[in-house]
Amino acid sequence: MKLPTRFLMVAAAATLLSLSAACGSGGGAVAGGDSGTTIAQGGNSDGGSSGGGGDKAEICQKATKALQDFGQAATASSSGDFSAFNAAAKKLGTELEQLAGEADGDLKTTLSSMATAWGSLKVDTSDLAGSANKILEASKQASEQTQKLVTACA
Repeated sequence: MKLPTRFLMVAAAATLLSLSAACGSGGGAVAGGDSGTTIAQGGNSDGGSSGGGGDKAEICQKATKALQDFGQAATASSSGDFSAFNAAAKKLGTELEQLAGEADGDLKTTLSSMATAWGSLKVDTSDLAGSANKILEASKQASEQTQKLVTACA
């Protein structure tokens, strides 16, 4: 079982790398290329309002923080503590769903989609190879969804 476990950890690392790339070291995902605008800053000219929902900049900042917290928790579980990874993924899904409830438009759709994907991600220790495949797919989705999040928060 060592090979699937190691493969699973590589797949989890790929997911975290995808999240790290989208959530720059400055505390937010870069929304405007080299402009330095981050998700947490809102990146729009209307003060961050999403048109009737919660404050867009605040929602985006909370989403970024939730993704970063997940990354830290998943990294801490990289020693093979799959229950910690599962709990972190479930918590992320819950947090993103709550944020989706506060948002409108594309931001709401993106957060809801992310919540579904992350909330359903679970490492099954009886099927590590299958779980590794799910994490690889989640890594791909994470990259796509974080780009959508950047766009929705811009």
